[in-house]
Amino acid sequence: MTCDHRGDKIRAGPYEVLVGGTRYMKVGDLRKADIVVPLIERRLSKRIRERFNILPYPWPDFRPPPEGFKQFLEEKIVPLLHEGKKVLVFCVGGHGRTGTFLASLIALIESVAETPDPIAAVRERHCSHAVETLEQVAAVFALRGQAVPEIYKPRKKLEVVR
Repeated sequence: MTCDHRGDKIRAGPYEVLVGGTRYMKVGDLRKADIVVPLIERRLSKRIRERFNILPYPWPDFRPPPEGFKQFLEEKIVPLLHEGKKVLVFCVGGHGRTGTFLASLIALIESVAETPDPIAAVRERHCSHAVETLEQVAAVFALRGQAVPEIYKPRKKLEVVR
């Protein structure tokens, strides 16, 4: 996998969100943002916490969003974007948690008619590796009250009958 997510600008509705992964970003990449939203569980260094406006949202790797995620997006993130703040969101690789964050934001902000599949949208706008688990897929569509589309469900192997 050859990715280099260092604060890419990704559209979500009328807003642009900066996204990245600690695997690729340098401290200077954080300067692009007014608000830094780490989706990682470990604490950032004291030096970084002192230099940047941090809004932590710890989220275990390969897991769906934590409880209260929709409220976090609607009450914290969307108002910041509406105010014109540059928000940088990142996990380690910029795929699972970051991709799910973006797809969820798209699911909430963009209509079903405009963007029927928020995961396909984030994979097109950001990275083909975005959103890594079926649980993450289910969480995105649950925000719209929808079931997981068939294209995301695991395919069963056909059994050979003799």
